[in-house]
Amino acid sequence: MSAKGRGSEVVPSEFYPTPAWCVRRILEALPLPGGRWLEPSAGDGAIMRAVNEVRSDVEWCAVEIREECRAGLLAITPLVTIADFVRAPECFDPGCRVAILNPPFSLALPFVDRLLTMRSVGWIVMLQRTNWLESEGRNAFLRQFTPDLYVLPNRPSFIGDGTTDATSYAWYVWSSHHAGRDGKLTILPTTSDEERNADPRQLGLFAASATPAAAERQPSLFGATP
Repeated sequence: MSAKGRGSEVVPSEFYPTPAWCVRRILEALPLPGGRWLEPSAGDGAIMRAVNEVRSDVEWCAVEIREECRAGLLAITPLVTIADFVRAPECFDPGCRVAILNPPFSLALPFVDRLLTMRSVGWIVMLQRTNWLESEGRNAFLRQFTPDLYVLPNRPSFIGDGTTDATSYAWYVWSSHHAGRDGKLTILPTTSDEERNADPRQLGLFAASATPAAAERQPSLFGATP
């Protein structure tokens, strides 16, 4: 996933892997069908791995713009396409039932627009800042295609040292099963400090660039998180 303003650091390519606990909370709340799922902004496959930890009935299609991610994604699924999902809509038609993603903030609307044209996709599940709702430029779209909102009461850390954004996050959900009705608001359960700290891969992703102070904080990263 990507978006600027995550703590004090900006990561090259705006690449911010999604913490697994965020994925677990939405999977607990939604009755998503098994079968073929699409990750159109796959990155290093963080969301796919998190889903696979709790689901054994999902076959993945992964799309990622960066060639250097290919090998890692192929370790998860053989169905990997290196392409710009937004600008190359003809790159593939995977027949996926669910799309789950955490795209760049500035590209979230083009991603969702593209996904809404895919007839097989019955569920679009997107992690994004809650202030994505606020733009005048997105107002007409959101009024016409109002999503269900599943709010994370704990703020995720995306840069591996426990630093969080100064904003809240939610899963935005569009479903063909709920077409024609107003979106609903759901507040997801809180996540314990222990579960948020129990993701050594997330904490280690940026270890090479972490400051000594950040490294010292890691054993209890989330104790004071809002």
